[in-house]
Amino acid sequence: MVYKFKSPVAADLIMLGSHGDQFLQLIGKVPSSQGIVEAARLPEAIEAVRAAMALDDARRAAQAADNEDTRNPETSPDRSADDAVTLRQRMSPMVLMMSTALAEDEDIVWGV
Repeated sequence: MVYKFKSPVAADLIMLGSHGDQFLQLIGKVPSSQGIVEAARLPEAIEAVRAAMALDDARRAAQAADNEDTRNPETSPDRSADDAVTLRQRMSPMVLMMSTALAEDEDIVWGV
């Protein structure tokens, strides 16, 4: 499934199914083909996503530090797990959409 999140005050945001599911779970919603994030719930949704991004950043930093300690430059490949798309990169557009919708007291919907 592909999610298309919409708000009258922001550009549509499209997410692949697994990423949309992850977003909805982060904000306490059950993944579904359609739904709404009410403007009144946006502050807690923004905070939940930001907290998840901070945890992911910390986990990645700790993992990078561990990898530096054990990395052998002669046998390590050029690419690392650090090249993967982070939760912050994936969710930042949604945080921007939610912040814009909150400022204008508008809901965010999908599947409608």
